[in-house]
Amino acid sequence: MSVRRAALPILSLIALLGLQQAAVYLPRLPGSSLLRRTVAKLRSREFTQVDLENLQAGYYQTLLNEGARVANAGLANPAGGIDASAQEGLYAPGGFLGWKFWPSASTVSRDGRSRLITNRFGMADRDYSLEKAPGTRRIALLGDSIVRGWGIATKDDFEELLEDRLNSVYRDANIQKFEILNFAVDNYTITQHLDVARETVPPYKPDVYVVSFTDLTVFRKWGNHIGLLVHRRADLKYDYLKRLAREADLKASDTSDQIQAKLAPYRIPTLRWALGELKAHCEREKVPLILLLVPSVSDAALVRTGFQGAYELGPELGIPVIDLTDTFQGVEDMSPYRISGVDRHPNEQGHRKIFENLYAKLLANPALFKLLVGKQPSAVPPPAKR
Repeated sequence: MSVRRAALPILSLIALLGLQQAAVYLPRLPGSSLLRRTVAKLRSREFTQVDLENLQAGYYQTLLNEGARVANAGLANPAGGIDASAQEGLYAPGGFLGWKFWPSASTVSRDGRSRLITNRFGMADRDYSLEKAPGTRRIALLGDSIVRGWGIATKDDFEELLEDRLNSVYRDANIQKFEILNFAVDNYTITQHLDVARETVPPYKPDVYVVSFTDLTVFRKWGNHIGLLVHRRADLKYDYLKRLAREADLKASDTSDQIQAKLAPYRIPTLRWALGELKAHCEREKVPLILLLVPSVSDAALVRTGFQGAYELGPELGIPVIDLTDTFQGVEDMSPYRISGVDRHPNEQGHRKIFENLYAKLLANPALFKLLVGKQPSAVPPPAKR
């Protein structure tokens, strides 16, 4: 077992036992030197953005490796008895996207703390029909694990809270129902958002597209998907990506670190290209596009670093932006809003805080509210908080 994979359960142990008790056991375990340094940084609260990214990378790498293993074990028969719960509900069908959620799945996370339930179309969301019913306002939401609600029940994530609020306050004779279809998948990056928008979303006939950036997937891991395709010698599909791979001299034999280093100069150009393609797609579909900036539960300085260079892309491309990166600004103790001490994904309270900030930002900008919701904000007070 690699040090990184060994570290994952130990970090859970740290969260459960606390730093003092966990430190007693570290000398006996694989990778103990690395883990002792981790505990020292947790004690000193001196984590840098790179430290936090490296911790998160362990989760993502394991997740992707398990997805690939399941694909090799028997993808041809998804109902053939594969234990999807061991793979966090993901499978790897190959092709450009690389991995997806199983449809109609109910899977338990490895730590047993949460259950992922997907609908018949493989969304981590409540069930919807493919055909949009008359009088329905449909919003297509693209994103990563934060946006899909990693580690919590679907009903508690910020998009479901927003959907419930819209349906409780803003239905009328013209808009009888609001549906926010959550196409977010764990570790999806901008290149996958673009492909989902172009290939998966159109049959659902959304009235607006919302593409989400989070600091987990627009900073150091923004190119993970491209690297995976290169390692697998898969078709990069888009001319821009093929040209990028040639210019950056990406090779299937490169290590992940080498690919990351080679891709570094292309981060902002690639984000800009993909957003431009998304905007062009939405213009062809004659529907608006909104860029949503969603933070992890992190110190404000770390969040700003994670979004460095991405803030300006919306205005530059003429795409309206809803900036939620200030959601946890000024919060001294992040633990009540996190999945765990070392996992920056928001828990139920964290998602509610994101929702409240999103709703407040929408009410403060009637033009943006109308673009998303299809009507002006209501003077009716919202329901009381739960």
